[in-house]
Amino acid sequence: MTAAQGLTPDAQVALLRQQICARYQQIEQQRMAGLPLLNPELAVACCGFEPQLTLQQRPLGILITPWCMNLMLLPAAGECWNHWAVGARQMIDLPSGYYEVIHGEDEVLGRYAACSLFSPMFEFADQTAALATGESILTALFEAEHQAPSERALAMIESDYDESVADFELSDFDESAADIQSEPAAPAGLSRRGFLTGGRRR
Repeated sequence: MTAAQGLTPDAQVALLRQQICARYQQIEQQRMAGLPLLNPELAVACCGFEPQLTLQQRPLGILITPWCMNLMLLPAAGECWNHWAVGARQMIDLPSGYYEVIHGEDEVLGRYAACSLFSPMFEFADQTAALATGESILTALFEAEHQAPSERALAMIESDYDESVADFELSDFDESAADIQSEPAAPAGLSRRGFLTGGRRR
């Protein structure tokens, strides 16, 4: 992504959001146009990525599109993620618990890691509802009161990870990558606590 040296923190966040949205608007126009999984009431947007919403200086935010909503983690400034294979799965530690992300790479944005939240997006009546949900989830991720690891997270930590789980540099998986945008969506009516602490079952 374009470097943001010399910009204020607020300007850096605005630029980052602009770059992400511009790229996914391009994807919508070039790859997704006419597909039945698009919710015509929604547009590409993102929230988060502010300095207070980071994981060890790595920007964290929510990407909203007409076809999916993803939690998105980006490398810190100057950080290289080439040691992570595209498709590698990783558990990250946030105040509300452990979450699995899948490493990816975009030809414009570069490296990122993402966790599918909703796909498709038909349960959202409008952009306001989608944005409110994204912002609510992002807030809850940083609230320790929501901490209650799912059985899946506990099993993965106990079987595949060592005690350095909080250090982000965790062992990756050899299994093939699933399409980040096709993972199961959260059931309608699921509480924020239930969604964030294991209500989504695989």
